[in-house]
Amino acid sequence: MMSRFCLWIATFVILGSNGACNLFAQSESKDLFEKRIELLIERLASPNIEPKISEFDGFEENEVEFGKTFDKEKQVQVFMAFKALLSEDEAVIDILLKHRDDKRYSYTVHYISDYNVTVGRACEEIVRKKMIGFSTEISLICQPQWQYAFFPNIEAINNSEKKLTISDFWDRRKKAGLVAIQKEELDRLIKLFETVDGETVESFHPFAERLPIEEFKKRAEENLKFLRSVKDFVESSGKPYISSNVNPTYGFMYGLPWSKRVYNK
Repeated sequence: MMSRFCLWIATFVILGSNGACNLFAQSESKDLFEKRIELLIERLASPNIEPKISEFDGFEENEVEFGKTFDKEKQVQVFMAFKALLSEDEAVIDILLKHRDDKRYSYTVHYISDYNVTVGRACEEIVRKKMIGFSTEISLICQPQWQYAFFPNIEAINNSEKKLTISDFWDRRKKAGLVAIQKEELDRLIKLFETVDGETVESFHPFAERLPIEEFKKRAEENLKFLRSVKDFVESSGKPYISSNVNPTYGFMYGLPWSKRVYNK
């Protein structure tokens, strides 16, 4: 008998537009596309009740407390919906951003401090990943990378400049498209790793120790190799790079059957 997990996988192979078994890719109408995307967004809403997050007390960081009724297998539908939406082309962005105020619980992120994510925030995170997903697929080795967790406000974090929402940013850059956005951010990251000084740059997190210089150089070179390959693909194909990584810049999607606690054990 087919398990719930296998049934979910079969469902999302059909619903996802870019899978090898896609039934709609060649002839899908705009109306059918929008209905399918709305169905996937609906699956971002967790069947589980939002878990409690313990409050920071000055000594211990925030930590999620999954109740006895929290079903980790049911969270797989959220994981699969997130991945399926990541695989869509940029036409999905406008639909995702219409849901940015959806307050329903979607999933939990585990990091030094755990936090819950709403459906609206999940939609914004998918849009952010469609723009700069490659930034979460490289080694975290220096403080300037931390700013990508706040994209598009990379240069406005530490000053009084008004912060842009991801929706405002897309409204401004939609005509340019994802390829242009990705080229710009790839150039920015490539320049960072070509010029960064591992002996003086701050660590990627205030509580993290600076990497030994040889290890820093090794990871910087690996990051450059990956970023240059992504740039080559984007420029030669004229298509945006599609990330399959569901995790944020810091931490990872938690509460899944295979996820384990890493920080503050």
